[in-house]
Amino acid sequence: MKWKSFRFLLILLLLPFIMGQSEGEKASAPAERAMPPGDAKNGKIVYEKRCVWCHNWDGNGEGPAADGLRPRPRDFTKGKFKIRTTLSGKLPTDRNLFDAISNGLHGTGMPAWRNVISDQEISDVALYIKTFSKKFARWVKKKKGALPEIEVGPEVASSPESIEKGKELYLKLECWKCHGKSGKASGPSMPGLQDDWKFPIRPANFTKPWNLRGGSRRIDIYRRFNTGVMGTPMPSFKDQLDNEKSWHMVNFIESLSPTKKRPVVEEIVRAVEVEGDIPMEFEDPKWQSAQKYFFPLLGQYQIEPRQFWTTIHDVNMKALHNGEDVAFYFEWDDPTKSPLAPNKVYPLQYRDAFYLQLPLKMPSDPTKKPYFVGGDKKRAAGVWFWESEGMKTVLLKAKGLFKTKVVGEATPIETKAAYDDGRWRVIMKRKMQTGNEKELQIETGKFLPLSFHAQDGSDGDFGTKRNVSTWYWLILEPQISDTRYAVAGIVFVLVLGLEFVWIRKQNNS
Repeated sequence: MKWKSFRFLLILLLLPFIMGQSEGEKASAPAERAMPPGDAKNGKIVYEKRCVWCHNWDGNGEGPAADGLRPRPRDFTKGKFKIRTTLSGKLPTDRNLFDAISNGLHGTGMPAWRNVISDQEISDVALYIKTFSKKFARWVKKKKGALPEIEVGPEVASSPESIEKGKELYLKLECWKCHGKSGKASGPSMPGLQDDWKFPIRPANFTKPWNLRGGSRRIDIYRRFNTGVMGTPMPSFKDQLDNEKSWHMVNFIESLSPTKKRPVVEEIVRAVEVEGDIPMEFEDPKWQSAQKYFFPLLGQYQIEPRQFWTTIHDVNMKALHNGEDVAFYFEWDDPTKSPLAPNKVYPLQYRDAFYLQLPLKMPSDPTKKPYFVGGDKKRAAGVWFWESEGMKTVLLKAKGLFKTKVVGEATPIETKAAYDDGRWRVIMKRKMQTGNEKELQIETGKFLPLSFHAQDGSDGDFGTKRNVSTWYWLILEPQISDTRYAVAGIVFVLVLGLEFVWIRKQNNS
């Protein structure tokens, strides 16, 4: 029990770093910094203070926090490094190690140390890490000189023609089998992927470049094709791609993402009033023109079973109302439609699920929110709970994660859900005023706290093992009528006219 508590504390301390990486606060590595000469003796001191908790004392990646991290910490004893500029199968350069420590690896427990320790200490640690594998010493002993790096040739600018050529290569090289045809990491091979240490591993999601571990700059993507990612199923395509073809691939990969930077997180969701019925069709113009909001998710680590890694990184949301009904449109990336057939990589199979959390009653003070993980004894949460089995949404009354029950005779929540190419889309619609005192009566012009939970059943998410958000705010805004615009226009013209008359009088006097 003591060991479990210690391990939990270690991972808890790492979470601020994990959170920052998974949310993709940095889409690409900063400008290259000067790398001072390293001192392995001092590097040992820094390593034993900062790094052993994940990578262990002997560098084998089995530190106290390792079991709670995914992907697992790097095993330095094998001499296999994923992010490199060197040829496939070769050791990383000192610069590669320096940059990995300095910038961290997005979507993992490896934080960016550049603002925590000095560049000198980073160089020292990089040099000490090399002592864990005999491969580095053998390379020096054999006097092989500088490690061979990938040469980057003249860049090919992005164009429709180049993107199309890149797409043809993407399909020909069967990249889609892991990454999916639209780059959402949803290819048919994804559920069975493992690294060389037999741990589950997921391919990169190209539609969210801010989470790419080796950086999202064009040159970073170019290098991944040509170096491969050692220790993973991602091979090097250097023999199949010349310089021009590599840049065509880069241009195609870039085209898969609508934006290069992580969307801005807004604290307030504004549900705009529309005329007529709120559609239940995803492609309806009303939904297409509605503002999209972005919310990051993090693992629930408060209560066992805990979620220390994020399987669903974020959710997008739209909201509409017509004065009578309110509706929410959610979409999130999930590489598999659950449940899958049990397999050796993901043996535990559950249903995909989504939770929209609101107060159970309209709060007189919206700052007094329920506990964001399932409510609490004093302030119950009203949970709109959807799961992939049956595609229905039910209302739950939650006074904690283990004190949840279905609200009897609740107003039906009309639901439509669809899964396509690594993405779930769900619309939930309900009457704003139901007359049922057991459920929330929603009013326009008043702030409501809301939060979200999501579960990836194929990855073993169930019960309290879920990805969660903090609380945000929802407000249903009234529609601005044409009359208001007309009145405002008339007032503006009158003010402008009076100002013109006053100016003429001043000039004539």
